[in-house]
Amino acid sequence: MAIRFKNERYIIDYYPQGRKGRRSIFTLPPGTTRDDAEQIEKELRKRKKINHHILSEQIARLMPLYLRHCEMHQSAETVRDKRSHYTLHILPFFGHLHITDMNNPLIMAYKEQMKGKQYRGRAISNRTISKGLNYFSAFLKWAEEETGASPLQPLRIRKLPHTRPVPTVLSLEEVKALINAAEKPYNTMFKTFFYLGLRSRAVRRQQWEDIDWQKHAIKTTEKGNRVKWHPLPDDLFEELRQLYIESRSSWIYPSPRDHNKPITEIRRAIRRAKKKAGITKRVYPHLLRHSIATHLLESDVDIRQIQAFLGHSQISTTEWYAQVSLEKKRQALEKAGIQTSKM
Repeated sequence: MAIRFKNERYIIDYYPQGRKGRRSIFTLPPGTTRDDAEQIEKELRKRKKINHHILSEQIARLMPLYLRHCEMHQSAETVRDKRSHYTLHILPFFGHLHITDMNNPLIMAYKEQMKGKQYRGRAISNRTISKGLNYFSAFLKWAEEETGASPLQPLRIRKLPHTRPVPTVLSLEEVKALINAAEKPYNTMFKTFFYLGLRSRAVRRQQWEDIDWQKHAIKTTEKGNRVKWHPLPDDLFEELRQLYIESRSSWIYPSPRDHNKPITEIRRAIRRAKKKAGITKRVYPHLLRHSIATHLLESDVDIRQIQAFLGHSQISTTEWYAQVSLEKKRQALEKAGIQTSKM
């Protein structure tokens, strides 16, 4: 086993199963110190002595099997996000290693490399780095269950500190203006986002068979493939009924190019409606979900009811909207005897 320094990067060259086994060359990220390289080499040497008889597939070769497992047990959106993280970040760094090579100095080296990277012209956030490591931890757990191979000591995959960005939500007047400015059928779609507090994918993939016309309710498939029923307000119900009469597709919102497929692109429709309505805030589908949640909170709807309405599994996720609500902050100041002026 040897450490070399070439092109301003440390390289570890070693044989995990001894000289008669495979050879592995591991290039550490730029900026890695000699001490860090020696610590990583020390950990790898320790595994070589203890684990030389265990053979396991490279992480890159196990990943496709894991993603097929995810496709069977998780939503398509989650699988797409995992595949993106693995392809862009995890595999370029860890892909050539084996499960038994993993150690804590490598995890730290990965964090340091990611802190210096950019994606689409922007620095990669701590939240994105932590999310990728969380996905990688899930992969390692699956690999241990499937192959029996695992690191020789517990890995400390700790999250990096980060804060969830707080959106600037739309006022009720802005929501109405956006919906009224949108052309058909996007006006009905935007109203569904807001009235029912749904995520974009749940709305875009709704079919006519999901509507119970007798009960004035609609079925959606949420995160984790959970099925929920939502009551339809009268005006939204009437708009959907009119769309149904005119529809030539099984999808409520079919693709403009192929009515046999659901719509996928709605950002342009949002931009057109936003411009026509004269809204200067950044507007995106999920902002309508944020907006209805904030308005429900400001209307003193019980936090548990809002949690059920949004489909949050943890109350802490719902409580985050208290950070968004200006009205709640204003009420807190007024309770302390401090008057504020509403714009």
